[in-house]
Amino acid sequence: MTFSSRFCDIALIARADGFRHMGDSFRDGNAWRNVGQLVVLLAVIAALIAIPWALSVAVKAAERRANRSPGRLFRELCRVHGLKASSRRLLMRIAQSHSIEHPAAVFLMSECFAAEKLPSTLAAQNVEIAAMREKLFGVDSD
Repeated sequence: MTFSSRFCDIALIARADGFRHMGDSFRDGNAWRNVGQLVVLLAVIAALIAIPWALSVAVKAAERRANRSPGRLFRELCRVHGLKASSRRLLMRIAQSHSIEHPAAVFLMSECFAAEKLPSTLAAQNVEIAAMREKLFGVDSD
């Protein structure tokens, strides 16, 4: 055996002494206290992951519900176009007269405002309807 190999053996044996006491904390019931701390640590980590995830899922679900509301879309379109309550009611009546399921669709259908396609119950408001068509679509009713 050479000097260097003997030195390596001595160094390894010296280092092994440091590993000898590694398991001491698992003796005399200390292991259960450490397991309890580990469980608490894992629970905190799980909570730190789960809470933001649950919040993001809840926010996304709320956004989906809000975006699928035809009534909210109709109100928002009326607000953006600066329509007053009387104009909103008139738009609703136009949508109902054409059996349109979602009233917001009248903002896409200028033909719903044509005088010849309106029922007689809306004939008295022909002037307001023509003005609204002009405002929403920039199309003259003639």
